Amino acid sequence: MADLRGAEMVRLPSPYPASTPNASLYVGDLHPDVTESELFEKFSPVGQVVTVRVCRDAVSRKSLGYAYINFKDATAAEEAMQQLNFEPLRARPMRIMRVNRDPSKRKSTTGNIFISNLDKHVDTRTLHDSFSTYGKVYSCKLAVDNNGNSKGYAFIHFEREQDADAAIADVNAKNVDGSPGRKVRAAKYLSRTSRLREAENSFTNIFVKNFGNELDEAKFKQMFGKYGEIISCKLVRDEFGKSKGFGFVAYKDPESAKRAIAAWNGMSLPGSSLMLHVCRAQTKQERTAELKRQYEAARQAGANIYIKNIGEGIDDKMLYEIFMNCGPITSAKVMTDEKGSSKGFGFVCFEQPESACRAVNKMNNTLFFGKRLYVAVAQRKDDRHNLLASKYMSTQAQQRLAEINAMPKIGGGYFAQSQIARVNNVVPPYQTGPTLITPQYVPLPVYEIQQAPSVGFASYAQPVQPQYAHPQNRAVVQVGGFNRDSEHPPKVLPQNPACTRPVEQTDNPATEPLDAFCRRVAIALPYVKQGLLGERINHQLRNSMSLTEELARKVTGFLLYGLPVSDLIDMVKDDAAFRRRTEEAIDFLAREAKT
Repeated sequence: MADLRGAEMVRLPSPYPASTPNASLYVGDLHPDVTESELFEKFSPVGQVVTVRVCRDAVSRKSLGYAYINFKDATAAEEAMQQLNFEPLRARPMRIMRVNRDPSKRKSTTGNIFISNLDKHVDTRTLHDSFSTYGKVYSCKLAVDNNGNSKGYAFIHFEREQDADAAIADVNAKNVDGSPGRKVRAAKYLSRTSRLREAENSFTNIFVKNFGNELDEAKFKQMFGKYGEIISCKLVRDEFGKSKGFGFVAYKDPESAKRAIAAWNGMSLPGSSLMLHVCRAQTKQERTAELKRQYEAARQAGANIYIKNIGEGIDDKMLYEIFMNCGPITSAKVMTDEKGSSKGFGFVCFEQPESACRAVNKMNNTLFFGKRLYVAVAQRKDDRHNLLASKYMSTQAQQRLAEINAMPKIGGGYFAQSQIARVNNVVPPYQTGPTLITPQYVPLPVYEIQQAPSVGFASYAQPVQPQYAHPQNRAVVQVGGFNRDSEHPPKVLPQNPACTRPVEQTDNPATEPLDAFCRRVAIALPYVKQGLLGERINHQLRNSMSLTEELARKVTGFLLYGLPVSDLIDMVKDDAAFRRRTEEAIDFLAREAKT
């Protein structure tokens, strides 16, 4: 082997263009319906676009609201950012910034400020132009609702920390949008964890509950006034003036609030068995997040169950009483619409996962108010969506496999119904006579195994052209990965009866003989059996029992849902059992309609 030490290495030119740094752009705040083609049409006039990718959810394939665009050179990317930043696309302004591949810089809060108390008419472009005078703005994001209306606050990210400090010093408590009497607030951006930590250490407002009707305003203020100076004190009452059992106390300094919590939290009032709960007053957002964390913890522990098919007369209290024998319950809720009517499902959260498991095993398929309850462990919406998607894909795969197994064999192979040879994108018409072409499908070329012409080789497959009904049509048939253009009519080859058989016509399950129907159900897949039995039962109800189409449909659904497949088959075989089951179903549906 030649010694290459000391030899000069020569880099061969790459057939692909070298990647230019800073030629990639991030485009955010996009409409959910924006596609790659729309972005390409929007950005291609500025410069040569190499790739466009809209980021989507892995399961639902819905847009996540942002995309990445790669230009051939950095000059075109800079020009696109200057010209198209905050330009509307589907009535939403695009937020364009350079792609930063360093995660530490993306997550850093250095140079990031928070602006609040903005006028509703201030848009992103106005905000960006106003703060660009202090330095180069890396990103400017105005918070908006689902309708595109401003929420009154924004985030501005400067490239340099000193520019952010200068903007805060000059803008805080001043008017920057031209609205008289409105002064904006500017401060350094703090992460949510930092804000919660700061709120827990510097709060002055406390929340007190679980004292019933035993306190009025004077006693309430006297009880908490000895721990520090009180700015305000509020006892919450209903529309009739009755105390709701909770209130708020605002102290002048955080130390007084902490002393009050340490003194009364978990303590009982004199002469009462009620135990007070005293804590830091939370905003609605914080309270919602706390409840969500508690729900997630209960769900992950398996202590939250989902109940479906609830009767209209069941409310929260009755749902609590139904499941209270299974274990200690934290909450029970029947979901209602805006009019207060039950939606037919609800949730029950237990203290222990064992109680939830006991409730599922004991209460599932139990009859209440004429309906059988469906009880299962509660799932998050995303988890349930992923589970249904996986089940759907599995069902589709089983159906394709069943179709392939049911196809007629020809020459040791199968016809694949998904692989259809079309003539000028038109399926060839139906041809009568002894042929293998069906009214809907054209078979791919059939390979016949022949003896190899020379020694040393096994056997080879030679394609045989299929027959078409109208051979004068120009057909392009894909054979072995290549398109074979056939301008002349193919020769009609003699068919071998040993390797061909006609396609069997499937009988209607509603009218075919009973023995043939039972054999067909016995070998069918589980999800196919329900459909076959449903067609047979519905046909018998409308003809033998003389039921209307609507009533026959309801009775069919009731029988399919309430009986196993073995009982349904026995019922179809025995006319007396069929009539008895039908009458029972009609009586039950009549009682259900009255209630």
